[in-house]
Amino acid sequence: EKSLKREKFDFVGISSMTGGYYNAREFARIAREAGAYVVMGGYHPTALTDDVLADPNVDAVIRGEGELPLRELVLGGPGRHVKGLSFKEKTGEPVHNPDQALIYDLDSLPQPLRGIRPVRFGEKGDEYSIDTLYSSRGCIAKCTFCANDTVQKNFRGRSPEHFFEELEPL
Repeated sequence: EKSLKREKFDFVGISSMTGGYYNAREFARIAREAGAYVVMGGYHPTALTDDVLADPNVDAVIRGEGELPLRELVLGGPGRHVKGLSFKEKTGEPVHNPDQALIYDLDSLPQPLRGIRPVRFGEKGDEYSIDTLYSSRGCIAKCTFCANDTVQKNFRGRSPEHFFEELEPL
């Protein structure tokens, strides 16, 4: 909220799992009041896209893996050209573009730019004392109670070399 008051942002992206969706909606309201275009992604928006789009503070939802659709959205704006994007037309009607294909070669993704992260609990950038790394996406199981199959689909792993390239500096 302080950042949105200090600077003008055209675009705010919010990722949410179901447990954090209440907070995500509040962040969307704050961003909307600041005049930003608000897009949500993550497990909850992917699984319940229409419910999330019904929120007046949300302009669009990126369904599934977000790297490629987010890039297209930032470079070209919202529209029918962005696979994996659901958005509201000017009339308010939802548009659901075709799904974005899964990224099977996870090693093709760039390493995270941890150094640009904001201060959190007195730590900044690549100095965070707790971090998250992913060695794979998806799952071999198809549990009916889990959203992993909805979002990540088939199991896909990174090569050990690519994973350790990310791990080593940490």
